[in-house]
Amino acid sequence: MQREREGRRRDRSVLWGSLLAVLPLACGQTESGSEQVGAPSTTAAAIDSTGSNTGGNTGTIDTASSSTTTSVPSFPSTSGVSSVGGSNATSGSGSGDAVGTSSGGTGGNGSGGAHTSGTGGSGGAHTSGTGGSGGAGEEPSSWSTPVVVVANGINPRIAMNDAGTAVVGWTQQLDYGELWAMLYTRDSGWGAADPIASYDSLAGLPRVAINDAGFAALTWDALGARPLVASLHDPAAPDPWGPAEFVAVSEDSRGYNPDLAIDASGRTVVVWMEDVIETGDEADNELWSNTWTPDAGWGNPVPIRQALNPENPAISMNDTGNAVVVWAESGASDITVRGTHAEAGTGWAEPTSIQTAGQFGVNPQVAIDPEGNAMAVWWQNDFQDRGPNIWANRFSAGTGWGEAELIDAGRRSYFPLVGVDDAGNATALWVEEPGYSQIWANRHTPDSGWGTPELISTEDFICDVPALAVGPAGDAVAVWRQTIGTYSQLWSNRYLPVAGWGDPEVIDASSTNVGTPDVAIDGAGNAITVWDGAEGDVWRSWASTASRP
Repeated sequence: MQREREGRRRDRSVLWGSLLAVLPLACGQTESGSEQVGAPSTTAAAIDSTGSNTGGNTGTIDTASSSTTTSVPSFPSTSGVSSVGGSNATSGSGSGDAVGTSSGGTGGNGSGGAHTSGTGGSGGAHTSGTGGSGGAGEEPSSWSTPVVVVANGINPRIAMNDAGTAVVGWTQQLDYGELWAMLYTRDSGWGAADPIASYDSLAGLPRVAINDAGFAALTWDALGARPLVASLHDPAAPDPWGPAEFVAVSEDSRGYNPDLAIDASGRTVVVWMEDVIETGDEADNELWSNTWTPDAGWGNPVPIRQALNPENPAISMNDTGNAVVVWAESGASDITVRGTHAEAGTGWAEPTSIQTAGQFGVNPQVAIDPEGNAMAVWWQNDFQDRGPNIWANRFSAGTGWGEAELIDAGRRSYFPLVGVDDAGNATALWVEEPGYSQIWANRHTPDSGWGTPELISTEDFICDVPALAVGPAGDAVAVWRQTIGTYSQLWSNRYLPVAGWGDPEVIDASSTNVGTPDVAIDGAGNAITVWDGAEGDVWRSWASTASRP
């Protein structure tokens, strides 16, 4: 089954402003700068601004090949990772004096390896020497040593299929108009960094998806007056990355905040918010979609919602092409989370409100299972109690949406994420404030419903910007940024169906200030996480891998 992670979004919507105004969000420090270190030398060609796009997508981008490669270690052995310095440094070796009072030396601390007790001194006539004891070793991390995969890369996003092939898209820090991509395979590690597109304005956050055949798709927006663009990767083509093409309504409108999904056939659906220029130069947000098929390419854009200013859509699609889309929209007196669905080859159903009435919902996320059932989560606030809180609603294939449910621990919560496995079990993740901002999770099964919320991060530090990946067998991996004093680290936790959540562990404990992480998982439960981090004024994109325990 294809995996596209429903990640935490850096929304640029007015809806965020209305809710964030009442939230004391805790964030780690980030920096940006101007020094360029080791950036790819190949510059992508600029998009053809003269390409017309009236119902079609004839504007294209020439892409040049890049020879930039980055070597990354493969997944750690499934038998575990050995710690360096296996034995403790010091064994006791005292010798007895005349009255037998000498004792053995104290065993040194091993770094996660075997510990050797001190050897007792040879006592005198009366008292034997006392043997030293070995020190306590440190637990090894299940994650590989972080490595730089992209110099000057920011906002990396990753998706991985069940076979372990992954695609990453990112923006170059000093060439803000450039969008790049890279593939990872279990056998070869990271491949070449390929330039996908170049704008005359800042390239926005990429969204990526990949199916089990290795067919990948990437979409993004430009933070200027450019329409939405997407590019696709066909592993069987001589030039795997195709041209970037306009998918938005027209050159007179701007698409932004896109999301996308891909099915087993390579059929790709992009959804986005559209600023449509109307009479009097007034613009209203609308929600649109476009579909690419192997036979016909990109089709004509199709409206999903053209009323009440829809915001921040999220889509999930299974291998057979069934798709579910959720979004928030602002009416005269509230902000409502709505959803729609479509089976492969059919149109979108009438949008339905999926939240509790009379409250304000925002930032919905959704994930679908192989049978077409889906779970949506969002944060919701009535501005009267201690909210916002995390709510969920399940879509049942053939029946529709159920009743919204509160799933958090009842305190201030935000930034929800969700994933489902092949059995339809859902895992939700969010940030909650029981004092500090911390990472919480809950699990839903079709038979038993939602369980009890569980704290999965460390208790004494500020945690935020989580990412979540859920595998087909029910494994889940969560990563997040954790602020320690004046800098931030990358941490993680793993859920195993037979054991539940484990203990949180650090992935990157360097002095690098972590930006926004992303994570993906394959069919065997192996995971890759990517993130950007600042070292002084220089940003780089990093990666680490972990095998299933």
